[in-house]
Amino acid sequence: MEKNELIYEVLTETFQEDVVTRSRELPVVLLCWATQIQESVDTKHTLERLAGQFQGKFALALMDVAKDPRMAQQLQIQGLPSIRVIVDGSIAGQLEGPQQEDSLRQMIEQITMSSGERLQENLESVLAARDWDQALAIIEASLSQEPNNPKYLAEQADVLICKGDYTNAQRVLDSMSADGPEKQRPQNRMELVQEVAGIRPIDELEMHLQTEPHDLEAIYEIALHHAMDLRYEEALDKLLLILQRDRNFRDDIGRTTMIRVMSLMPRDSQVAQNYRRQMFSLMH
Repeated sequence: MEKNELIYEVLTETFQEDVVTRSRELPVVLLCWATQIQESVDTKHTLERLAGQFQGKFALALMDVAKDPRMAQQLQIQGLPSIRVIVDGSIAGQLEGPQQEDSLRQMIEQITMSSGERLQENLESVLAARDWDQALAIIEASLSQEPNNPKYLAEQADVLICKGDYTNAQRVLDSMSADGPEKQRPQNRMELVQEVAGIRPIDELEMHLQTEPHDLEAIYEIALHHAMDLRYEEALDKLLLILQRDRNFRDDIGRTTMIRVMSLMPRDSQVAQNYRRQMFSLMH
């Protein structure tokens, strides 16, 4: 096979060039296999399929140990299939024995992540702890790797808003494409900030509701306060109540603001999915 191909056979004599040296350009997945071992043949087929799906993000080096057992002995291969991940000339991971496709895919996703994507893995827990400064440090490190990544810019703007740094948040928003889908979440949060700036304090609203429990305007304003404090479930409870009592209140603002609040939540949020189902049930 030609050296520039992403799937190729490796012999002991070509190991240094085709695996070690090649791994300094992109990750190399080395599969030790043999046609006599069906599980290793299955793993080979799965890895070849994944190599096509990942479109050049890693190279697949195939070593048939039945044809050439020398390097397998040096690598101390005990059974087949056996996988070694080579990155920058060193072994970065390994898997022994038959593997499900999900396990192989997860391994490949890990080694093909950009440095910015690796940093992003740490972001979720930091955001959950509301450590805005640490979150910004992670995002800025990601942006140093991919300065025009719209996802990172959106996260930067969103965290700046949560931190209360509205001037810099707006600067980031202004730098983003007007029609990019990533911009929706921080833009919605900024609009809520502006809306909350013109309403009554929450303690005053709560006192008012003690005597006027059916005042939908006060309920709506409390929902906005909850949303800005990241108390999304409480905000959605109030907005759902408005939707139940008067669908036409302020041109259906209960529903439209529920959508805005849910856009601030993680995409896989079970809470958001639950409220979305309740909202649709009321509408239909």
